[in-house]
Amino acid sequence: MPTLLEWLVQKYPTAKKQTLREMVGQGRVAINGKLAKSVKEAVGESDKVAVGKKREREKASIAPLIIVHEDEDVLVVKKPPGLLTSTNVRERRATAIEIVRNYLADRQPRARSGIVHRLDRDASGLLVFSKNNHAHQSLKKQFFEHAVLREYLAVVHGRVSPPKGRIESKLVELKDGSVRDTLAHICGAELIWYERFQGNSPSSLPDLSSLNTAEALHAHWSEQESKLLGFVARLTQSDLDRVMEYKTLNFGVYQNPLWQSMQHLVNHSTYHRGQVTTLLRQLGAKPILTDLMHFYRERSVAVQG
Repeated sequence: MPTLLEWLVQKYPTAKKQTLREMVGQGRVAINGKLAKSVKEAVGESDKVAVGKKREREKASIAPLIIVHEDEDVLVVKKPPGLLTSTNVRERRATAIEIVRNYLADRQPRARSGIVHRLDRDASGLLVFSKNNHAHQSLKKQFFEHAVLREYLAVVHGRVSPPKGRIESKLVELKDGSVRDTLAHICGAELIWYERFQGNSPSSLPDLSSLNTAEALHAHWSEQESKLLGFVARLTQSDLDRVMEYKTLNFGVYQNPLWQSMQHLVNHSTYHRGQVTTLLRQLGAKPILTDLMHFYRERSVAVQG
């Protein structure tokens, strides 16, 4: 008695066996009116095998976003609270940009969805996404130059007094892509590597939670920077070539020349400073230039002066 796979091969001689297996897995094949669960099921002479048509994949939904406006250049949606706008590539939680990209991929494959601005996870409101490069560049410029009016509504506890005015405060951001926590991460990494340069192997990241303002973080970092620069100033070529051994926080013991570790530290800080620059621009601030050639030119002018 032939198996279902053998029956399907005879019925569809030009089809690949993998395709036939997928047909069964997709629930398209039934034996005597009952869906087949395996290609190994036996098929007798009196059995009736029915093969259904391939089911069309449902197009990606825009939910829980709600479309407010859409044209050939932009897509404006209402974001509910609790949904991230975007984050890094390793993020497993749903994000608004991921939903928009899937939605456009099924309907306008040539569209290139771009993030113009962000809303915090717990905030609800309108998000504007570009659908092509020209629209993206134009909208980013408008948001950067504050040519776009943005209004926010907030629930407050008690009565606000005075009822109108301007509030200025040092905000401590949440640990989700914030400027403060990114800077603290850079500072913490420098501290760990400085200790490794001294022959130590810290077992955990330093606790910088008490440094919750820019001033406090700057003061701590300045003291740490002096120690690191003092260490660097005393190094010789033989010191740089020395093989150092250290234990990482998660991946065991490693050995490599000191100069490689120092190069890694610089590269690590450069990468995260780029993130800080992006975050500051999204907040409407103008970050300082971090271009290396600008640094060389600035230092050259200072020396000449």
